[in-house]
Amino acid sequence: MSPDPLPSAPARNLIGKTILVVDDHRDSRDLLASAFRVIGAHVFTADAIHEAQRQLALYQPNLIVSDLRFPDGITGYDFLVWLRAQPGRVGKVPCIAVTGYDYSVAPNTMQFDAYMRKPIDLERLCTTAATLLGEP
Repeated sequence: MSPDPLPSAPARNLIGKTILVVDDHRDSRDLLASAFRVIGAHVFTADAIHEAQRQLALYQPNLIVSDLRFPDGITGYDFLVWLRAQPGRVGKVPCIAVTGYDYSVAPNTMQFDAYMRKPIDLERLCTTAATLLGEP
């Protein structure tokens, strides 16, 4: 059995970083979390916006990856407005929006740092994350 290939150079820069993944679909949430864990990131997850807000009281992530639509009617956009209003470092955490929907509104106008459409290219996600953290 051959060893797993080493992560790409950008992905190696995510080792030890803390990432919050917010998605109400368990399979998507688990896939995204696993992609970051495999390369050595510390990942915590939330299945709803209120849970993500609770998690942010406990952890200070370096990056947030969030879906845009949730069944309770609160959106990823609502979460970002709330997040950007928070004081200190937590209000400045880079955020990647992920969604299965095509939105006509440019993500940068909604304060997301990057926007990815599902199905997610995991290598591109990790490269984007490393770039947002200033470590391309």
